[in-house]
Amino acid sequence: MYGADSPYARVPEYATVAAVARQDLLAWHYRFVHPNNIILGIVGDFDAQHMETKLRERLESWPQGAPASKEPPSFRRGPKPGIYLIATDNVTASEIQMVDLGATRDDPDYFAIEVFNQVFGRSISSRLFSNIRSKKGLAYDVGGRVGSDFDHAGILRLFMNTKSSSTAAAIGALNEELDLLKTIPSPLRN
Repeated sequence: MYGADSPYARVPEYATVAAVARQDLLAWHYRFVHPNNIILGIVGDFDAQHMETKLRERLESWPQGAPASKEPPSFRRGPKPGIYLIATDNVTASEIQMVDLGATRDDPDYFAIEVFNQVFGRSISSRLFSNIRSKKGLAYDVGGRVGSDFDHAGILRLFMNTKSSSTAAAIGALNEELDLLKTIPSPLRN
């Protein structure tokens, strides 16, 4: 969704992790780990004012560094909207995904989105699971959510796993649930 060049699209692989050398980690540490680039959290049974005084005494000589960029990395959308098929002859099941950009955590509707996620597609009692898997028997697994992140839009993802022979019917059932949101917006429906 974020485009191949985005840091949000990177997936660690054995080769990429193995390519990180000690010097790479040290360079990152010296560049970013400074008191003006971190948040220190302490948990426990202590007097907060005494602890703050003690920390300030111990850490005040720690030199500040160059501030870390506050700008999130830019990204361009991934593939153009469309239907992408990966056909194989040696499988008996289909994996279906519908994706788009989601929201950010500072969206005024963030908490409403989280409630919607739970009742529409993020639990075994959700509308998608109840109607597509349990009532219609068209999916091994089905669900979805509107994703949200702190510094960039999350990913809206709907997914299903079904028998190859029921792929078209399962996609039809998912599209029906999405269309019903327009006329029956309550995430719970019978």
